[in-house]
Amino acid sequence: MFPATAVIGRPGEAQPVGVYALKAYRVDPSDAVAGFATNLGFSASPNGVKTLCFTVPAKDSAAPAAGRRRLRQQAGAPAGAVDVSGPLNVNWAHGASSALAVHTDKGSAVLSLQGGGAAAAGAGGPSAERAAAVLIAHGALMAAAFLLLMPAAAIAARHKWLSGAPDATVGGRVRGGWFQAHRSMQILALMAAITAFIVIFQTNGWLPGGPGFEIFSAHRALGIATFALALAQGALGAARPALGAAPSPRRLRWYGAHAGLGWSVIALGTVTCYLGIATLSTLGTTQDVMSAWLGPALAVTSTLLLLGGALELRKWRLQASGRYDPLTHQVHAPGHVGKAGIPITAAAPAGAAA
Repeated sequence: MFPATAVIGRPGEAQPVGVYALKAYRVDPSDAVAGFATNLGFSASPNGVKTLCFTVPAKDSAAPAAGRRRLRQQAGAPAGAVDVSGPLNVNWAHGASSALAVHTDKGSAVLSLQGGGAAAAGAGGPSAERAAAVLIAHGALMAAAFLLLMPAAAIAARHKWLSGAPDATVGGRVRGGWFQAHRSMQILALMAAITAFIVIFQTNGWLPGGPGFEIFSAHRALGIATFALALAQGALGAARPALGAAPSPRRLRWYGAHAGLGWSVIALGTVTCYLGIATLSTLGTTQDVMSAWLGPALAVTSTLLLLGGALELRKWRLQASGRYDPLTHQVHAPGHVGKAGIPITAAAPAGAAA
């Protein structure tokens, strides 16, 4: 809604009513202006409802230029005077916090100041309850996708040796259980991310706002980029070349791209999720609400990091002893490995997953 002039009331503050020049999708205290409005204050009804009150000079650009008095009045109208000759568009927002922050309860009206009434009025944006529900759904779905499902799917793929070989006494290519788990979790993650992406933009629009503009816009820009890369990663996974008896050059190139892009998406998604939690502080969120988001997120992230570290150590030992080859997906049973570091060739069983 910029450029515009906003009259903002904050009951209980040292300066309860202020006028600000909106120059971007945020409100900066340094953008306060003087002289635009007078008689600033609140009126309170018996039931406690507060109404923001102010007076703005008016001008009538459609009035006939007849008479010296009319000309003097029109010429002397302040630069910020409101033109009352036509409909006046008014945007409003309301919130429980007195901070200069984004408020989800908002709307608009088209007023006719000639007759002192509303020529037309309509609500703009979602209700506060719906906006809050959408915010919770967006955050929960994105956290589930990028903090839980995608990292867990990557762990399942990187540590496919956990599925074991079909014949524990001889070894062979790992069973396909890891792939089913990996693919299922990735599909669920993409479905959650797509749903979260649609609901937040459909409800709140594509434009950021609020005093935490830097954090908000960083979260938004990084989120869009991460979402696009996640879709590309899903498409790349679907284009997986067959493994065959030995990895072909094409398979090796695909593996490098798929693994590199996958871990990049997880890293970017993790940063984006925590930036999203950080934006809550710009919305006047209480400490309890912040803890309700940050606590589970940190618990999931730390658990997966510890699990991944323990599995990496075990995998390194298996590879060092020659019992596992991550390129051919071969797992060798104890007692069937000769010199350490030299894997024993084992025929891939029919029907093994690639």
